[in-house]
Amino acid sequence: PIDALLAATPFYISHRTGGGDWPEFSARGITESLARGYKAVEISVYRCQSGEYVCSHDWTTTRMTGEAHEIWQTTWAVLSGLTSTAENTSDPAQSRTPLLRLTDALALLPDDVVIFLDHKDTSAETGDAGKIASRDALLDWLDLDPANVGRVVWKAFKGGHVGADAARARGYRSWGIYYGSEITTAPDRMASFDLLGLAFNDAQTPYWDTETATGKPVVGHIITTTSQRDTAVARGAAGIMNSRPTLM
Repeated sequence: PIDALLAATPFYISHRTGGGDWPEFSARGITESLARGYKAVEISVYRCQSGEYVCSHDWTTTRMTGEAHEIWQTTWAVLSGLTSTAENTSDPAQSRTPLLRLTDALALLPDDVVIFLDHKDTSAETGDAGKIASRDALLDWLDLDPANVGRVVWKAFKGGHVGADAARARGYRSWGIYYGSEITTAPDRMASFDLLGLAFNDAQTPYWDTETATGKPVVGHIITTTSQRDTAVARGAAGIMNSRPTLM
């Protein structure tokens, strides 16, 4: 599935399962993205107290649900009763949606859909012993299904290169996102990643040139408008990490 995705020009990834149009990391976002032809989704996770990996960009549930729980200190029995708001989407009046575990999200995704998986605790840093244990447990779980090597891309920022190396050692491909300042001052660690990303608000032409010169696919991150998409493609982007599937 990854090879098939990369063959498209450009290829599209539904950021936070289309979190600009539907509640983040929701079943609705997944099904609506699939209905629009998307073959890749981005999912971020934290491990909760009872061991499940919960789909969330934040380490607390406050922003998504309006109720304050630290995910790592809360069981899934509690978290499963929370619902995510649509307040910051293109349709704030739509109904709220339940939180998902990673297993719930994967159950909704066909085998030919690629998952850009972000282990948030280590995606921007190495992390402490507990965070590293959570990362390795997630990789162990992915390893239980050999097909995951062909459909899971490990997402990280430059600071998460240690985790990316750990994933690549197990056969997974990785995606490393850079900010313009990182490319200007120290464009290193790119060998840890199979795909590269560039934060669009830093996406000046010289930064694109540095990344595209590596010969690796470059993904614009995060794209919210068609004009941003067109600019990214014109500057060499092979992929678009898009939060608004209804527009693209």
